[in-house]
Amino acid sequence: MQIFYKFSANLLRPGRFDRQVLVDRPDKTGREAILKVHIKKVLLNRIATLLGGRAAEEIIFSDISTGAHNDLSRATDIVRSMVTQYGMSAKAGQVYLAREKRSQFIDVPGFGSPAEYSEATAELIAAEIKEIIQEQYTVAFGILRGKQPLLDKGAVLLLEKETITGSELQELGRSLETADA
Repeated sequence: MQIFYKFSANLLRPGRFDRQVLVDRPDKTGREAILKVHIKKVLLNRIATLLGGRAAEEIIFSDISTGAHNDLSRATDIVRSMVTQYGMSAKAGQVYLAREKRSQFIDVPGFGSPAEYSEATAELIAAEIKEIIQEQYTVAFGILRGKQPLLDKGAVLLLEKETITGSELQELGRSLETADA
């Protein structure tokens, strides 16, 4: 009980939660930036970017590893939201198909909420997610294949330095363009 008291006293110490930060409403540029985050084209570009690591593995090693697990998970989450929540699927239509969130504590069969859509709809959603992921993987693969000299030089640089900045990558790209000209 004493540990809880010390923890509580630290939380109640002045200056912890008594600050208020006022944030103005975004101006027109800010509102446009917020909208762009949720535009289908921007989401598709983000998915292709997330799948770039896996595509690079396939190009360089002719194989894939578990290294891109987190990126694949994030890409799949975005696509699932596009299909089930944002109505951005031609096949599923402009409907909200997300299942209601269940309790984290009771995960007993028979106690969950009933399915909100049919098994056929669930299969349609899964197929649409797979198709969009594959399309964006093909986009990422094509971009990287077209820039393979840059990909190869970047990989060598990463092996030497472990991290590179965006400006270093841009400089590397410019140097390759100059060498080709």
